[in-house]
Amino acid sequence: MRLIDLRSDQCDFFGPHAPVAVLPIGAVEQHSRHLPLGTDMLIAEAVAMEVERRLPGDVLLLPTIAVGASDHHLTMPGTVSIGTRAIAHAIGRQAASLHRSSGVRSFLILNGHGGNQPAARLAIEDVRSAEPQLNVYATDYWAPMFEVLDQRRIPRREGMGHADIVETSILLEHRPDLVAVDRMQPDAYRDGLPPHVHGSAGIPERTRHGGVGDPSEASAERGRDFLDAAASGVVSLIEWIVGRPSD
Repeated sequence: MRLIDLRSDQCDFFGPHAPVAVLPIGAVEQHSRHLPLGTDMLIAEAVAMEVERRLPGDVLLLPTIAVGASDHHLTMPGTVSIGTRAIAHAIGRQAASLHRSSGVRSFLILNGHGGNQPAARLAIEDVRSAEPQLNVYATDYWAPMFEVLDQRRIPRREGMGHADIVETSILLEHRPDLVAVDRMQPDAYRDGLPPHVHGSAGIPERTRHGGVGDPSEASAERGRDFLDAAASGVVSLIEWIVGRPSD
């Protein structure tokens, strides 16, 4: 079910069988020279829509939060950022209001942007304090995706980059019209700060052209594998949430 397609009288979920509300969150920021600014939002939304298609009775799909926490990309044209606190507040308010108006008790934040991870954790902390009767979970789409790929023994490169083979392949499958294949650049990671250290200068400390990871072997076929694995992993998570005993 997509929330915005329902009428108000179809949204009475008070009772033991309320759906899990899925909230995709993305970003509007540079993605090297070949991918669109909305890459993270487009991918998170694509995964969420496929999950809803597979579990229409168990999932209430909320409108995507398109703009994320991308201050570390602000040196790059086109980047829009509302910051960690604003996103956390938006998530928390949506969870609380939908619970009060419609009876939804479980929420899954489906994140498509690494910079949103602190916001998701902060939102969970805020909801835990203000609305202890709610169950709020968060996952980056690539975490369950990598788990499923490993289970299926599908070869993959380690880790998640930025405008890399994963993001490029998914958009070649999902929105090939937005991928400038002739502008793809090899990995431009800077050997400066180690990956676990973050600095105030942001993305220029990490990469020379805005990408981390080599997209040159990306393909629509790989994109189908990535999308299917991501959706399958999130479906398993939602099935666990649905089957979880009530407190």
